[in-house]
Amino acid sequence: MPPRKLNGHASIGPIKTLERLASAHEEHARAIRHTIGLLVESQSAGKRKATATILDGALALDAERIEATRPKGKRDGSFIAAKRAKRRETAGVLASLDAKTPRPITGQGKVSALLQNGYVKRKGAGYVRTSKPFVVGDEA
Repeated sequence: MPPRKLNGHASIGPIKTLERLASAHEEHARAIRHTIGLLVESQSAGKRKATATILDGALALDAERIEATRPKGKRDGSFIAAKRAKRRETAGVLASLDAKTPRPITGQGKVSALLQNGYVKRKGAGYVRTSKPFVVGDEA
């Protein structure tokens, strides 16, 4: 029985294919090792020292850059204060609503979040307050 043809080439079997690939990769690896050896030989002691100095300088600059981008000292708490102010505003909106009488909500972007989180329900043309408690977080 003649060997089958695959893409115009005779099938030589998986073992022969793997041996051929291993041989090709060994040749590539040998060529890369030879190139590395030539580069190391051509690099004089002065060049190696200069390269090390440049790398040390680059590492020092990178460390300075990282240190400069880190936040310094304690935070002033402005983020938390702004978050609490926004929650107080939301609490005010919820306080203006009644559990039985529907009223419109004034405040941009508050309606969907309050509906999704279960603090209000739609009733007719307005909204009514649910019994779910809303905590501002001022006690901390």
